[in-house]
Amino acid sequence: MAAMRSVLFLSAEIPSERLPAETGEADALILDLEDLVAPAARPAARAGLAARVAAAPDGMRLFVRVNGLETPLCFDDVEAAVGPGLAGLVFPKVESLSDLHTADWTVRQFERRAGLEPDRLELLVIVETAVTMNRLPEWDGHRCRRPARLGFGIGDLGADLNLRPGEDEAELAALRTQVVVASRAAGFLAPIDAVFLDTSDEAGLRQATARAVRFGFAGKFCLDAGQAAVVNDCYMPTAAELATTQQQLDAYEAALAQGLGAVAVDGVFVDAPVAARLRRILERGGAD
Repeated sequence: MAAMRSVLFLSAEIPSERLPAETGEADALILDLEDLVAPAARPAARAGLAARVAAAPDGMRLFVRVNGLETPLCFDDVEAAVGPGLAGLVFPKVESLSDLHTADWTVRQFERRAGLEPDRLELLVIVETAVTMNRLPEWDGHRCRRPARLGFGIGDLGADLNLRPGEDEAELAALRTQVVVASRAAGFLAPIDAVFLDTSDEAGLRQATARAVRFGFAGKFCLDAGQAAVVNDCYMPTAAELATTQQQLDAYEAALAQGLGAVAVDGVFVDAPVAARLRRILERGGAD
């Protein structure tokens, strides 16, 4: 599965000719038919969607965020979005396991109509209501055959819970942990962390992205191409970190060959769980 470090939102109204310049170094692009488009303009944005999908840079993972299942726009949005070149669909405000199965079923029908392999497209479900947070434990054993992952949507969720996070976002720590744990328990792909709203604050974005890495998120939603470049850089281990990681992993493999289950490397204890984490660091180092 390709890297999903930086996941960039752009309005589905963006002119096709501007797409390559606006996406920058993002790993994935979400063309948004929901919040970034005024309600009255959403049908027109949907009508121009095919041209925007065709204009996306080669090799970029392309998603479309449709309007919610509870809206009259969702069905037509999915129909317009599903086709060649698409990596997946983003569903907002999915609040229950039943909603997840409805989204899955709907996408499958349009995959078949478009001549695509069923269950190929990824479902990216944004957690952005208190109801969803409360029901996440029920998603264990969701039985969705296609790739699926959660996204942490702090805008709507924060409003729903009347949160006013500080700079360290300590108020969100328990919620982030719940999203990561629920993702793992349900067998989803690693989740994507919320946007950082201040596009002019690179230092704040770096701090927020470092937090996302520590919490176990695969990547972070972005609001412009400049943020995507910073997020990618933050997800890349430093040369020193890679060298230390490789040294520890090599020592562990050598210990295994000698019939040992663990080894201490410069005072750091390395056993099977630690080795698994070290391998993931090396995988991140090879993301480009």
